[in-house]
Amino acid sequence: MKRLLEEMEGYETEVKVFVTYTGEDDIDYTTTVPLQYDIELEYRSWGIKEVLFSFKPISIEVWLLDVEGDQGEKKVIDLDMTAAKKSWSAGESYMPLNVDVTLNPDFSVKSIEIGCSYIKPQDG
Repeated sequence: MKRLLEEMEGYETEVKVFVTYTGEDDIDYTTTVPLQYDIELEYRSWGIKEVLFSFKPISIEVWLLDVEGDQGEKKVIDLDMTAAKKSWSAGESYMPLNVDVTLNPDFSVKSIEIGCSYIKPQDG
């Protein structure tokens, strides 16, 4: 994870991409993409109440595979990350880890889920 230039306000990290295609063809796809994001922690007297992420849109490339398994037609899929659902797992920092995308048979986006990590509070 690296801090971007101040005028860009935020961070950038490489995230893994996993694509599920609901059509009948076999596909190949981009496996990592740079994701720009900003983070805001909402504090209360008892600790952190909420972690708010905002993400810049990203694009992934998807290829239809031909009968021999070679890459054929390429499609570029733009992902509006504001519509993404977030899932959380304990980690060492507050950051996105991966993006799971489900595509409809016409290559429109059915769903986006961003796997994010959080710092687990210490007991006691």
